[in-house]
Amino acid sequence: TARVWSQISFSAEYDQALLPHTVQHYLNLGLDPRYMLIVLHHTQEDAPGLRMAHRLLTTRFRISHVRTWHGNFTSEQNFAEKLEQRAAAGVDDCDWMIKLDSDELLRVPGNDLISFLQGLSVQNFDQVSSHWVDRVGPHGRIPDIRPQPSLSEQFPVGCQSFSANAGADAKSFKVFAFRGYLQEKRSGH
Repeated sequence: TARVWSQISFSAEYDQALLPHTVQHYLNLGLDPRYMLIVLHHTQEDAPGLRMAHRLLTTRFRISHVRTWHGNFTSEQNFAEKLEQRAAAGVDDCDWMIKLDSDELLRVPGNDLISFLQGLSVQNFDQVSSHWVDRVGPHGRIPDIRPQPSLSEQFPVGCQSFSANAGADAKSFKVFAFRGYLQEKRSGH
């Protein structure tokens, strides 16, 4: 039976407020913390924010596959860290890999990612793309993230601002799940 893995990268410097919301969102969609792969980055090696984020993930959420790295951030290095983490965790060719961004919260029919992917497996799909909608606060504002209420309550307005600001080549969809035997590009947009 194919396992369903997920992988998310977080900045331990800038994503502290977002991290618990994002992880809880995906646990609520049925992801198993045993198959969650988290990559944490910080510019400093022994930064308190890095230790705090690691402790939150391993104690509160019981995620054992947490990889940390430090230094100047590059997407190339972050991608290499993710690939090494997958190999170390034993992601198999037949497994599903859900590629998530810390600031994008996926929704699927039935609010159950596992059942959703099992249904696609029966139909012989090997990758899944999704459209996404930007969300902002009331009156188009982007307030600081708070621990409560949920992100959907803090950012209730859906819009499509990314495509308008990112240029003609920007896409409002991305591959979010794929079988382990497929090769992934560094960026999903």
